Amino acid sequence: MQLDVDAIMRQFSGGVTAKDMQDKIQSDRMEYAKQVAQVANEIFRLAKQYTPVASGNLKNSAVLKISGTQATITYNAPYAVYVHEITTNAHKKGTYSKFLETAAVEAGLGQEVTITINYNPLELYINQPGRGSPISIASTGNAFLDV
Repeated sequence: MQLDVDAIMRQFSGGVTAKDMQDKIQSDRMEYAKQVAQVANEIFRLAKQYTPVASGNLKNSAVLKISGTQATITYNAPYAVYVHEITTNAHKKGTYSKFLETAAVEAGLGQEVTITINYNPLELYINQPGRGSPISIASTGNAFLDV
């Protein structure tokens, strides 16, 4: 005797088949990947806008990689973490220390994504469990001060 899973599903779920459920899961996954890409692109845009500029090397070292429901933003300049973490340095109006964290809090707040950060190298992770440390909103408290 062969079991008809679709017939059983239709009987107990108001006509929904296993294929219907698979299609819905795939559709939801694709929609979530779009949301992740939107959040990642907005964080990237804001982070580059907030990045202090002396020569432009730091801003130009930023790279965004999106893969499905995960994303990574990396600043490859060897001094990126110092510019990011030393909050006592003066920066031009509109640029800040904590530029990556500030952008993440601003763009990621209220979104259904997990955002973590690593400082060696300076990388921000979206939906990558076990990578980086959670971002504290309090850690960006001085980032909006213009000098």
